[in-house]
Amino acid sequence: MGTVLDNTSPYCCCFCNNGIESQGFDPCDLTVASNFDKEKKRHQSQWFFCHVSCFKTNMHREMQKFFVADDPTRYCYNGKCVLFDKYDTTECPHEYRCYICYQKIKSIPIDPCALNLTVNFGKEECEQYNQLFYLHAKCFKQALHEEIQQHFVLHLLEEDD
Repeated sequence: MGTVLDNTSPYCCCFCNNGIESQGFDPCDLTVASNFDKEKKRHQSQWFFCHVSCFKTNMHREMQKFFVADDPTRYCYNGKCVLFDKYDTTECPHEYRCYICYQKIKSIPIDPCALNLTVNFGKEECEQYNQLFYLHAKCFKQALHEEIQQHFVLHLLEEDD
């Protein structure tokens, strides 16, 4: 997205639609990829920016306990995440859960989607942290600001046969 709303920030939050200043863990980069569990030719991706606080506001409380940005030192060593996807390997090793609604995600067209969050986007690589989440495309679209929803195209894609 990256729409300049106030001419002072090159980033626009996909959740609140406000500009994002480079401070704290902001800005965050979100890369959403659909059909994550299917063959690579079916993958589609889209890129957004957000405030770390807006991302967390949309996160289900069960997912918040695994949020790296709350304490990156718990999961990172020398600036690299050593625990990339903790909830998937400890709580539900053979299923995906949506980071927004926490429901299991069935393998249907578009879902599951993978969301890679990079906090401190645009800063030194050693200061950036990545974390992977899974989600329903529909949940993500509903969480987006209404003006940003029209730019969410993953829900329009259908599988080709």
